[in-house]
Amino acid sequence: MKSSTVFAEYVDLLSKHENTFECVQKAIELLWDSYQIARLEMTFQVPPNVFTPDGINTGGSFAMPGQVADEQLVFKKNYTTGEGGIVNVDLYRGYGCEAWNESEEVDLDMILNILFFHCGRFRLIQQISNSMLTDVVTGIPNTQGFLKRVEKVYEQDNITKYNSFCFNLKRFGLINRKFGKQEADDIICRYARLLLAFIDKDEYIGRLGGDNFVALIKKEKTEEFIRFLSGAATYGMLGEQQSTVILSATAGIYEIDDSISDCERVISNGAMALSIARNITKQPYVYFTTELNERVNNEKKILGSFTQALKDREFQVYYQPKVKTDTYHLIGAEALVRWYRNDKLISPCEFIPIIERDGSICNLDFYVLDQVCRDLREWLDSGVEPVRVSVNFSRKHLSNPEFANKIQNLLNQYHIDPKYIEVEVTETTDEEEQGLLSAFVNRMKDSQIAVSIDDFGTGYSSLNILRTFPVEILKIDKSFIDQGTDEETDRIVLSNIIHMAKQLNMDVVSEGVENWNQVEFLHDMECYIVQGFLFDKPMPKGDFEQRIQNKQYDITQIVDYAE
Repeated sequence: MKSSTVFAEYVDLLSKHENTFECVQKAIELLWDSYQIARLEMTFQVPPNVFTPDGINTGGSFAMPGQVADEQLVFKKNYTTGEGGIVNVDLYRGYGCEAWNESEEVDLDMILNILFFHCGRFRLIQQISNSMLTDVVTGIPNTQGFLKRVEKVYEQDNITKYNSFCFNLKRFGLINRKFGKQEADDIICRYARLLLAFIDKDEYIGRLGGDNFVALIKKEKTEEFIRFLSGAATYGMLGEQQSTVILSATAGIYEIDDSISDCERVISNGAMALSIARNITKQPYVYFTTELNERVNNEKKILGSFTQALKDREFQVYYQPKVKTDTYHLIGAEALVRWYRNDKLISPCEFIPIIERDGSICNLDFYVLDQVCRDLREWLDSGVEPVRVSVNFSRKHLSNPEFANKIQNLLNQYHIDPKYIEVEVTETTDEEEQGLLSAFVNRMKDSQIAVSIDDFGTGYSSLNILRTFPVEILKIDKSFIDQGTDEETDRIVLSNIIHMAKQLNMDVVSEGVENWNQVEFLHDMECYIVQGFLFDKPMPKGDFEQRIQNKQYDITQIVDYAE
């Protein structure tokens, strides 16, 4: 080495800079006196990979100020990178200088090896940084990478020019099952390429994981992006056969305004709207609003207090009688739940849908059945003959193989004759649920526990239920009698439902009866079992106990709600 001092300065210079390319110019200037390097040219090519989906094809030229390179005096060096890239470096000596001798070329070889080492170090730092901010499957930004880009927009005070989208691919589980995980990942990658092709340079996308994505789109392109999310065409491979795949998404949209206080809300507010779109409204997209925020916060509050409320027995069971209108005699009741917190009633419509989506409804259903069994046991032990009580169960129980056993075990625990219990479920259009429901109904029939189908007539599989499930009771949805007394179509439909049910030895109960016109209408349909405010509102245990001690109704005391 001609000068150990210069060499040490050269190594020190490269070592102090994280970005090697930023200090190459100074390195050339350091080496002029010893090696008369007038120009250094470098090209860097990397094939497409996860972290650089479009690959890299770049280069640079660094020259000694005031010097002219001799194009004939060149020292060339080629390197291969670990990611399959190629680095070419050419050193040109100053014009008028003699060619490098063998000893100098040995030095140049070491100088370039050290430069390549530091370039590799810089590239590795980039890779590590990118890996922390990049989704490893698609190569687009992950959550943190997306937020980094959002932060830059926010710092430039441009954030209100955008809307954020949080979106989830519909039915991607079916694609996973059809194509397999590896090809499904490839389909996700192709979809990411479509997203990249859609956005402008000043718009951003990211993958949150799985089939969940996020995007920052300029406000004027919102409608266009919504159309993109409604269906984008790509393909999947089944063996050697290419199959078209149309990917559509459900989205939550946050119209960013001056109220935004931190960048994370770009994702969280969109995610909140997405959750509502997927689980509540079932719409292709939902916009975030302050009202939506309050609704979600209320849901969190309810879910956060539910478990403790169950332990503290804040839930009370109320009973709504079922009446046979040809004799005006009490023949049954439906157990309904009421939540009293701090002496205030929380309406069932406020908490039931929330815990239904969460799955906590399953714990509440068995809480109600347990309380009904306790009450039945108490009445029987005191010599009061109760009526059959129906208890509602969510369809979410159907996936539990122990569902039927748990019901039977509770009845056995309290020594309750099955004739006093009726299990009430709603009809379903889902084929898998229908299979589970059929198996469950048969288990209940074997245990001599009656099963009723609630809200019958509101689904699209009603006739299939009549044909397939051996239920004992149909509960007609109140919508039939809300309009049925005037609508001829509803009269015909209801009449035929009741007629078919009776031919199949099923009882029919009509819900929501509030006036005598409805009773007379149902009599015309030969339906004589009703439930509704005309006879009784849901009542606490004590009041219902008085009702079952005298099961006969005095119709002169009944007030028509229509009056």
